[in-house]
Amino acid sequence: MSTRAIAPIVGTSQMQVSRDVRQVKPYVSPEPRGDSYPELVEGAETEPVEVYQSISRDAELIEPVKVTGMDGKEYTRPTPRIRG
Repeated sequence: MSTRAIAPIVGTSQMQVSRDVRQVKPYVSPEPRGDSYPELVEGAETEPVEVYQSISRDAELIEPVKVTGMDGKEYTRPTPRIRG
């Protein structure tokens, strides 16, 4: 939901909603502890894993989801950006 759409619902300004959203920290998994990794056992038998990568030529293209903005116009949802 956009900050403009949230503001009238919670009864505050769009700028305040934007500030509040920026203060929220994204969920980050905790670092694993040193003892949480499984130990490899010497002499243990393992089976090879096969990885298949294929493309189906009969696959359907999925239309992008349309989102209706507060102005009543329909927009396609933007693709997520990779933060780096």
